[in-house]
Amino acid sequence: MEKILFVNSSPNRDGNTYRIGEELLKDKDHNVLQMADYRISQYGQVFEDDEMKEVLKEMDK
Repeated sequence: MEKILFVNSSPNRDGNTYRIGEELLKDKDHNVLQMADYRISQYGQVFEDDEMKEVLKEMDK
């Protein structure tokens, strides 16, 4: 069975979006991906410290 990945894209790691997601998933096996933890360049910009590949690896799991 695949595991649920809750992607919290709010800049507030513990805000309403996070709390609602956790409440909805409380009885389900899930991981949380906090997008605020990653540096991601805007479309058309590429920087050395961009971490989009790490985000995609987490989603692929």
